[in-house]
Amino acid sequence: MVIVLENLESHSPEKTVNHTNNIMHVDEGGWKSELVIPRRDLRKRPSHVTDTKGNEFKDLCLKLELLMGIFEKGWEKPSSIHQASITIALLGRDILTLAKNSTGKTGAYIIPMLQ
Repeated sequence: MVIVLENLESHSPEKTVNHTNNIMHVDEGGWKSELVIPRRDLRKRPSHVTDTKGNEFKDLCLKLELLMGIFEKGWEKPSSIHQASITIALLGRDILTLAKNSTGKTGAYIIPMLQ
């Protein structure tokens, strides 16, 4: 997982830092093991929600605190609307989405704002 560093001194030395692009790789097992994850939603999901490109929220370079909240919400992987819009919104561009109900449009708008 990759997160952007704001202050190198505040992070423990056992975490590896890539100084060329100011990005830190964080041990994945540590923070996920402490989360309170809700029961898995076993309802059938339509293909427009499950057809993802294999990406995960950690691939979007979000803050650790934000990733923790996303996982505690029960979201495991970004939907297609998340993948299409979050990276564009993080670049400061405007987004206008059109997607079916329950595809994560609200998250697609809110996640970049919280980042």
